[in-house]
Amino acid sequence: MIIRKINSQQYTNVIHRNHIRYAVLGTGSSGNAYVFESDKALWMVDAGYKASIIIDRLRSLGFSLWKPLTIFCTHHHKDHILGVCELAEVHDALVVASEYLIHTLKLEFPRLRSWTVKANAHYSCSSIGGSFLTFHTMHDAKESLSYQLELHGIRFMILTDTGSVLPEMYRIAYYSHILFLEANYDQGLLEKGKYPPFLKRRIMGDRGHLSNTQAKNFLETIKHTPHLKQVFFCHLSDDNNRVDLVEQEIVTKKILPCPMYVCPKSIASDVYEVVLH
Repeated sequence: MIIRKINSQQYTNVIHRNHIRYAVLGTGSSGNAYVFESDKALWMVDAGYKASIIIDRLRSLGFSLWKPLTIFCTHHHKDHILGVCELAEVHDALVVASEYLIHTLKLEFPRLRSWTVKANAHYSCSSIGGSFLTFHTMHDAKESLSYQLELHGIRFMILTDTGSVLPEMYRIAYYSHILFLEANYDQGLLEKGKYPPFLKRRIMGDRGHLSNTQAKNFLETIKHTPHLKQVFFCHLSDDNNRVDLVEQEIVTKKILPCPMYVCPKSIASDVYEVVLH
């Protein structure tokens, strides 16, 4: 397996078989969206920005809008689903989500093409040409879940919006190749910050978000994995975290031998391509 960064001069709509291109379109308190593309399909996890912003970023990063689009949704908070219905209408996207979230989205867009899934299950997925696992997340949103997506034997895991870590999360992460891991807040910044006590308790609670310390401890637990090749730290709070703090508290510790990147708040990441050979 080879992972390489695609620079702007290399952006092209041509993706070869057994190649997967991917990027973080944006992540943070204001919106979250992750994109993946193969030679035959385009898929996203969450679409928490206006559709026009998502489309502009997809184009600027060289992703193909003419391929069949599948959107995997994690939960009903607006910073994860803001653009879902408009993208589904404009691009006839298939939306994968929990029963509650599908019901919520259909109140806005009744003609939504949908696939209802349950947590802690495995599904084959013809729309992306691969498969995916679902797993329950500990968040203050009804039927909150997340995904490990697999294509060509390459496994991507999105682990954000969970206040605590469940045993199956370690197992799924251990066998993943690329991990998008939440590092939402620095505990010191949050405790000293302007948020009211009830909101601080919500963020730090079992159904809130992962802190920098929790993210570091998570990686410590799975550090002997032979599979993990790349880690992105995601969903940084606008007010209670900074890129330099995540780098200082986690990245510099070199817990894993693989590259680790901190995603700037609500800004698209670089584009990467993984090649199975």
